[in-house]
Amino acid sequence: MLAYILKHFATRITEKLYSLLCVVPGYWPIEVVRFSSKYHIQALMNVAGRFCTTIQRGQVPERQRFTDPMYDGLAFNDVLSPKCVSNNKKLFRAYIKGRESFQLDEHSISNYGNVYNCLKDVGGAIIRSIRVCATNPNEYTTFSCLTGLKIEDLSVYAREVTITRSPFLHSTPEMDYMKRLSIHAKLSIVTATLMLYRYDIDCVIMDRVRLINSRLPFDDLINQWRVRLEILSNAVFTRKGTKIVVRCIGSNTFKNVSLTTMVKKLNEALPDYEVECTHYIQCRYSKVIGSKSLEVKFDLYSPR
Repeated sequence: MLAYILKHFATRITEKLYSLLCVVPGYWPIEVVRFSSKYHIQALMNVAGRFCTTIQRGQVPERQRFTDPMYDGLAFNDVLSPKCVSNNKKLFRAYIKGRESFQLDEHSISNYGNVYNCLKDVGGAIIRSIRVCATNPNEYTTFSCLTGLKIEDLSVYAREVTITRSPFLHSTPEMDYMKRLSIHAKLSIVTATLMLYRYDIDCVIMDRVRLINSRLPFDDLINQWRVRLEILSNAVFTRKGTKIVVRCIGSNTFKNVSLTTMVKKLNEALPDYEVECTHYIQCRYSKVIGSKSLEVKFDLYSPR
């Protein structure tokens, strides 16, 4: 009877000092079983580990050993989200033990402090899908935890920071496993182009590629953008991938150049682009071949 209750009802576990609580989750949680270091049944603790849907580990010393059967059960748990254990070393190592694959919906990585990073304990398991959020994506060590991992579907996010170095630079996963790469963060056009040329991934989505501004005069900057956009376009439509979706955006302000002069230059340098002038200039371009597409949008301003 207790085993049945642990499988289907008391699926929330809280580990405390000298005790392990199995609770029916809900607005008014109901404690069903409490194991202690003195009174416990190893087989039932193993069942609790196999079927729990939520688990919390308090300030418990590593030397607390009576709960080991519960940790042994985590290796066979198919209902617990990896997110529930990814922030705790002991829980994650028990969960990943012997596991061939898993997916992690959201994972934050940072090179600050002593925050535990579960990706360093993945070992040979295949990560079917993972969303990584980097707080400082341009630091040399930020993505080092990706090195050698077998990732099938990787999504990269960053907090309003333009990524100027490839996340895979000196941090390359096992690229033979990667089927899909999505970068939903501001990404330098130079970095995006290099990644498209360098890595053969079947599906690539880069939806926030940035045209990089500089202090170049207007004519020189537009010429620079034209060259970089041509190289990016070539990378999108000539690489081996089946699906490539790239969206490129940008904006700039030129104080000493009139809108009329800008329009004339844009029509000369980018004849395939659609240029619309109101109180500012909108420049648009779109190209689709099969499942590969490139969309470019940038705005130019001339304050009065």
